[in-house]
Amino acid sequence: MPILHPFSHKLAQAKVWLFDHPRTVLAIIAVLTLFFALRIPGLKVYTDFSDLLPQEHPYIQLHNSIKDSFGGANVLVIGVAFDKGDLFSNERLALIDRVTQAVDSYPESTTTWSAA
Repeated sequence: MPILHPFSHKLAQAKVWLFDHPRTVLAIIAVLTLFFALRIPGLKVYTDFSDLLPQEHPYIQLHNSIKDSFGGANVLVIGVAFDKGDLFSNERLALIDRVTQAVDSYPESTTTWSAA
């Protein structure tokens, strides 16, 4: 433990100096505060989530290429498949309508589009 002794000794010396020179310490804090306050106008805040993504990543490149087709990243697509026949029967269209109404009833759902 010979390394801790010189380190703790330096900390004790720093503590003594801080309490012996309160005006100098306050002046240093004021100068640092002023420096950072002057930097605020140059601060850039990015609020668009896509600006924070690594644009060179293959997943992000794929997302960028298809986001306009599907409406962005916050999309839920529900598909209904039938074993036999096609979509255009009264029972199947009624099922799709019930699913659409159920999804549309959620308060978080903003836009619902349905083929039925």
